[in-house]
Amino acid sequence: MAGPKTVVGEPFAASDSAFNAQVNAQTERITAELNKLGQLLQAGMVDRRVLVSFREAVNRIRLTSWGVQQWLEGGESGLQSILLKERIRITEQLATQLSEDLVHANADQDLSGLKQAIEKLSTVLRDISSG
Repeated sequence: MAGPKTVVGEPFAASDSAFNAQVNAQTERITAELNKLGQLLQAGMVDRRVLVSFREAVNRIRLTSWGVQQWLEGGESGLQSILLKERIRITEQLATQLSEDLVHANADQDLSGLKQAIEKLSTVLRDISSG
């Protein structure tokens, strides 16, 4: 038998409701802005690099929102899979761009953190492929 709501849970419910309203309002606002931007982009007056960066950001949010929608519809395990696939895609893309940038970069870049991260990832990839 369910009891009455506790006073402790009420602030969390109110907080969740406020956050939900904020996310919904921001999503609606950005949707309207994107529709306007789509009309402006048709003129073709945009820097290629800016457009590429914009398209990547839109792709990330599109895939993330699709994953959240799947999760909201009851596919919790699907969300983790979708997020992992998206992180792999982004990492592949970033690694390709980074390798191109490093070819032309100054020699004084501190790459120790990057090297450590790559070694850690390489170890995980070896463990996964051998297991």
